[in-house]
Amino acid sequence: MKIAISITQSSLGGVGTSTYILASGMQAAGHEVAILGTDKVAGVDYERARNDGWPVEAICMGQQWLRQRLETVYARLCHYDVVINNHSIETQLVLPALPSRIIRLSVIRSTHSDVIRQATPNSQWLDALVGISPIVTELLRAAQPGCPVKTIPNAVLAESKGFPVLSEPLRIVFLGRLDEAYKNILLLPDIAMELRRMGVGFTLHILGYGPQRKLLENKLRRYKLGEQVVLHGAVGREEAWKALGEAHFSLIPSRSEGFGLVLAESMAVGAIPIASDLPVFRWIAGEDADAMLVAVNDARAYAERIQQLSRDPERYAALQKSLCERQKAKFTPRETVKAYLHLIDVLQCQHDPSRFTTVPFDQIPLDPFQRLRCSRFWFTLQQWKDRLNRRRKERSLQVES
Repeated sequence: MKIAISITQSSLGGVGTSTYILASGMQAAGHEVAILGTDKVAGVDYERARNDGWPVEAICMGQQWLRQRLETVYARLCHYDVVINNHSIETQLVLPALPSRIIRLSVIRSTHSDVIRQATPNSQWLDALVGISPIVTELLRAAQPGCPVKTIPNAVLAESKGFPVLSEPLRIVFLGRLDEAYKNILLLPDIAMELRRMGVGFTLHILGYGPQRKLLENKLRRYKLGEQVVLHGAVGREEAWKALGEAHFSLIPSRSEGFGLVLAESMAVGAIPIASDLPVFRWIAGEDADAMLVAVNDARAYAERIQQLSRDPERYAALQKSLCERQKAKFTPRETVKAYLHLIDVLQCQHDPSRFTTVPFDQIPLDPFQRLRCSRFWFTLQQWKDRLNRRRKERSLQVES
């Protein structure tokens, strides 16, 4: 089969890694697979992804006009047998015009209300929606889409090379986007302060980048945590896994998650995750959930859980083994790719081309905002905005020089 996996931009984060797992696994199974970036920008990790061997192509790079991107995406997708959409608005908009023979899936990776709401338009032109956890699937079904909804969990590539053994100072890691709204990163300094008050010896390593880095830096400075908390900034995938593999604990204080890739990665390498008590985390952790999940904003509860487990080496080692076994049973590339290929086989047997009324490309249904974005007026407006921005930058550089 020829399979296209569409994304917005190339990223080595959760969505990008999950996309790569799918593509590489399907290639290994003998299929021809391409990861197609449909945004006007390739993404900060595009070159790195290509150098790492990802079959990724930024097919709309530099195309400022939505109408042009839709034409490009439509022309490419028509040549595939299966299209798997990962949050590409361009792919979602052209679904009605695709040949009716094509199997189409859309993967939803968030519980955010906006993402769930945006998943339903054009869903009647899908064979199925895929939620990456039962929680996402439940929200999608409640939105009453025009197609079936299936659950296929994410997988992780991280593997253990031997579990870390408890010793002080404890090595604790946070790995993720420095975002307050979802990742709750400003709780990290509070957890560190509680650990200090309890007399626990530790170092907290924070790996990642994001919009709230400055706020986090300011809070750490006010708390005078010194060398106990280290901000590393953005790191590569291998460096992130190495940090997790050397850590005794990982902190995941998220307010909401569609899956929890770092949680599953921590389970794989023996870094006990101390995480927010979210439904999706309970599902991932299984019978060990009570040992590692705490109330979302309770910094003291996070610190107490770390202290308790660090004082009980036998319980700690047993938890490492149990969590790793669950990850290997549930969240591996082999299981995830097998589930997608099985779903595609089932959909091929059930696929009825007459169910999909192919709409001419020039007549694809667009809401008023998307129609405006496809207009010449919008295109001209964006050109003027780009010129003004370039002039502002040039003036700013002249002033600085």
